[in-house]
Amino acid sequence: MATVQPELIAVGSNRTAHALDCSGAEAAYAAGTLVALFRPHEARVHAVLRGHTARVNSVRFAQQGRLLVSGAADGTARVWARDGDAWRAGAVLGGHDAPVVATATHEIEGGAATHEIEGGVATHDIDSAVVTCTAATDGCVRVFAHAGAGDAQLQQTLALGAHTALDVALAPLPGGGLLLAAACTDARVRLFVRRGGAFAAAAELVGHTDWVTAVAAHQVTEATHRAGDAATAHWRAGDVVLATASQDRNVRLWRVWRGAGGDQRTVGVSDGVVAGADAVLAGHDAWVHSVAWAGARVVSASRDGAAMVWGAAGDVWATDAQLGAAGALQGAVFGGGGVLAYGAGALYAWAQHDGAWAAVAAPTGHAGAVRDVSWDARGRHVLSVSADQTARLYARFADGWHEAARPQVHGYDMQCAAFVAPHAYVSGAEEKVVRVFRATRQFAAAARARVGGDASDSDEDELADGASLPALGLSNKAVGAGDACAEDPDDTYAARRVHTDVAALAPAPAPGAVPLEDQLQRHTLWPEADKLYGHPHEIYAVAAGAGLVASTCRATSARHAAVRLHSARTGQPAGVLPAHALTATCVRFSADGAWLLSGSRDRSYALFARREGGDAPYALARRQQAHARIVWDVAWAPGARFFATASRDKTVKLWAPDADAPPVTLAFPDAVTAVDFVPERVGARFVLAAALECGRVFVLAAPDAGAGVPTQWTPREIAPEHAHSAFVHRVRWCPVGSAAAWLLASASADHTLRITAINLSSLSPSA
Repeated sequence: MATVQPELIAVGSNRTAHALDCSGAEAAYAAGTLVALFRPHEARVHAVLRGHTARVNSVRFAQQGRLLVSGAADGTARVWARDGDAWRAGAVLGGHDAPVVATATHEIEGGAATHEIEGGVATHDIDSAVVTCTAATDGCVRVFAHAGAGDAQLQQTLALGAHTALDVALAPLPGGGLLLAAACTDARVRLFVRRGGAFAAAAELVGHTDWVTAVAAHQVTEATHRAGDAATAHWRAGDVVLATASQDRNVRLWRVWRGAGGDQRTVGVSDGVVAGADAVLAGHDAWVHSVAWAGARVVSASRDGAAMVWGAAGDVWATDAQLGAAGALQGAVFGGGGVLAYGAGALYAWAQHDGAWAAVAAPTGHAGAVRDVSWDARGRHVLSVSADQTARLYARFADGWHEAARPQVHGYDMQCAAFVAPHAYVSGAEEKVVRVFRATRQFAAAARARVGGDASDSDEDELADGASLPALGLSNKAVGAGDACAEDPDDTYAARRVHTDVAALAPAPAPGAVPLEDQLQRHTLWPEADKLYGHPHEIYAVAAGAGLVASTCRATSARHAAVRLHSARTGQPAGVLPAHALTATCVRFSADGAWLLSGSRDRSYALFARREGGDAPYALARRQQAHARIVWDVAWAPGARFFATASRDKTVKLWAPDADAPPVTLAFPDAVTAVDFVPERVGARFVLAAALECGRVFVLAAPDAGAGVPTQWTPREIAPEHAHSAFVHRVRWCPVGSAAAWLLASASADHTLRITAINLSSLSPSA
């Protein structure tokens, strides 16, 4: 394996309920088919858990953070166990015919786990039995027993009929036994009780008027009971209080306790145990998606963009804090010394200091397949584009890599991007134009604060003060200093500040500070400087070099498969280079600008040589059928000595540009989707990165034997935990490195952008 150190794992959250949880200093969220782990005080992902084959819908910690249970659209839940600083995969809880949307886990100390065998109930003594319930859209709740992350045994399947449980919670039943609460789409909370063998339907809590979207259980203890508040004075140690959220915009509290009923507001749950309504928490303006407890406080998250912290205040429940976000929230939990929340793929965090709440940095990343990545020429910034319709720019801060700007929020899925200057880039999306963007003065000042220097060596004077995206618009417009922070009285961001303690309208980030999510959305757009026309179909690939921008589009005929050139300075058309019969999937300039190389779905590569005069600055030098399947990527070796083509036929082929010698063929275990060379020789060796359709990444090295293409390549694979789990769309080496370590950026369909430091000395034959 190659010696590596992860520098950045950037990935956004899934847009599903129950996709975030926190236990102590560790937090987890669902991210594509992955579970992302981060420490709230660090604000960046440090690891991901792989195993699910479809979108992860829910994550829940258990056993004081020693276990983690994830549920996914593949119909399974997976149990993960902490092993020191790492996590290992455990039991797989299957059997559902539809996506698992929620899980709940409860530990029974000194208890016994049971499971059904041919209609009977067999009991197995387990010192520490863990009961996990999984709820799926097939209308069933399945109950499993397992010891830690060990093998699980199905105990029971509860059929809910025509309705679905959207969330489940487990808690000790007052007086002994186990209570299961299911939040259902019939506006009811169904209670099941287990005393010994199996769960049995016990009661239904009626009060909500729309789907019940979430349920959370709190067992009252002497430590959490606030006897001084009249609203909770009737609670007793051992009682269970359920908090439920609903699309009726309300949160309701229900108390389950040992006692007599005799009141129409209570229902019998079990022998000597009753349940009844305790409080209604009204304050949200839209559907409430989640509830969570911490002690005797509740946090709820709503589509209205607010996370509300509730607590007893005298004889009523009131909001202790109202925390605003720049979009609808889908969940919130207590953690990291405050509140963590997520919505529309973004994470938010707020911390409380001396009684005051303030927004703090949280992990950021794409919420869709990451399709391209590009470094600026000085290696200071990484730009990525995604099917989530955003372009994101990352930079190194004092504590590591973070998102520094979100220069483009588009109305089409993004496909490709390339820097054309330190403060400018071009991008293509599922539309027919290539767009050119230039940075703002605010960004340039922040970049100077991060790396030092002054404005004398930059084009800062030519930059706009800021940018804005008009309603229903696709083009970011430049704005002046007086307009950059102007507030529209009808702006929903500004309006939301009326009822939030932490405003959704965040001020611009201070130079050198890590931007918050709301700041990224509002203050870091780059204005669009130009549009490059000419393609008849959706843009597929772009590249910059030799003062030009090369672009390609989707094509089903040679007529539309040409590479088009535009001036990077003026945006004027510079030529059309026909060569392929189908979509040109990739295009690369050599570092010296002498060559232009493209690969295509027609399984060929085309090599263009620089020329003076003529209709275009390049002319076709060679076109060759290179592979048995589609050519996904091409790359140039340092000095343009040779180039690589990568294909779905599971090979990378190395070619000399000015000779007819047969290629050197490198075979791989899966389709090769992305390749790139370290831009200079390292220790008299050429170094190549190759990524596969399955997500594996290899780094290969070969000694420079003089003229010709090297033939002796030594491969090393990057450890799976530092690679990807799905199609890798792009790999790009940082243009600046050292003899010991170079940075490799990789973009994948698993929603992650990774920056990995690779020790190239580990690639020597003696390593």
